[in-house]
Amino acid sequence: MLDSGHAVESIAFSGLTCDIVGGVRETDKAFWQRAMPDDPEGYALQAGCEAAGRGAFGLMAAVVRSGSRTLAVCPLFKVDYRLDTSLQGTAQTVSRAIGRLMPGFTHMRLIGFGSPYSDFCAIAIDPDLDDENARLVLRALVDGVLAYGAAQKIALFAVKDLQDHRAPAFAEVLREKHFSPMSALPNCAIDLPYSDIEAYLATLSRPTRKDIRRKLKSAGPIEIEARTGIEDIKTELRALYEETRGASALDYGDFETLPENYFEAVSQSMGDRAVFMLYRIDGQLAAFNLLLIGDDRIVDKFLGMRKDLATQHNLYVVSWMENVRFCLERGIPTMQFGPTAYALKLRFGCRLEAANIWFRHTKPMANAVLRGLAPLAAFDRLDPDLAQWRKRKRKSKTLPGAGAKTAP
Repeated sequence: MLDSGHAVESIAFSGLTCDIVGGVRETDKAFWQRAMPDDPEGYALQAGCEAAGRGAFGLMAAVVRSGSRTLAVCPLFKVDYRLDTSLQGTAQTVSRAIGRLMPGFTHMRLIGFGSPYSDFCAIAIDPDLDDENARLVLRALVDGVLAYGAAQKIALFAVKDLQDHRAPAFAEVLREKHFSPMSALPNCAIDLPYSDIEAYLATLSRPTRKDIRRKLKSAGPIEIEARTGIEDIKTELRALYEETRGASALDYGDFETLPENYFEAVSQSMGDRAVFMLYRIDGQLAAFNLLLIGDDRIVDKFLGMRKDLATQHNLYVVSWMENVRFCLERGIPTMQFGPTAYALKLRFGCRLEAANIWFRHTKPMANAVLRGLAPLAAFDRLDPDLAQWRKRKRKSKTLPGAGAKTAP
């Protein structure tokens, strides 16, 4: 067993053990590399997030072993969770007012499977396991976390952003263990099997192509740099991120608040797999993207901009096209974008990648109530951009000739 320097709690299940340790850095890095080779949100990102500081979250990890052999690892987090996190606008304001008067009504201590800083639940499973044994290991994982939570008097458990189609065995086990799904915010992804940027543009509608070209032409002189080391600009990056986050109309609470040293810690942990695209105007840093590089996809993880310069120089469109170009030049087939600004991303050719939050309350009555409320509080249902897009999509289907093909 790894010497973690922390107390390790172990629960045995039919020859398997599930250990709750102090984070992914206390697990076997080589196992991660074998189970999730070159995944941009795998071990290196998780370790960097832990090194950055814990923020509002208690970060842990669950490790399933048979003897000395590691069979599965999953990051965990503990947080005082707001049940109204998915609400926005007036509904969120009202709910928070209620929460200040009756915090027990809207807040619960929660243990989550996955990472609060990842776009999907990164669970590493031994690739040599067949389906039946994988399910046995996953049952031991879930039972171990539930037992640990019971000892900690945790009432609410959740799996954050599980893409069920990529982990069907895990979804099956969660259902067996009386977890219920709720739609999470989908990620956006764009497939890029194109020879160059012009081939990509040709897939977009004529008005969109025209708009992109006009904005690129009027953007003015912009100095663009791709780099990894950021020690000299880390304060500027943080300020740009906070300005962009503060300008957002959406608020998902602790899940949008990064640890103070996030960018430098992730840069150090991931090395050349974390690339910062920098945009300067007249020598001033006006915007950046953090790109996480994998073998089969690049994740556009975070964006920070000065609003005045971004608007004046069309920096969102400029950075989008540079990211696509970066992906094409490296022959990486997919670019993944985070769960915001859906209208523009869908217009620029993205598809939606669905994910679920699976949850379980330990008290059957409370679990039944939460299950009944879940469809009303689903993240994808309450996002205004997604709601508008779906409304337009439904409307277009009712128009005469809506099923006919149209020229781009």
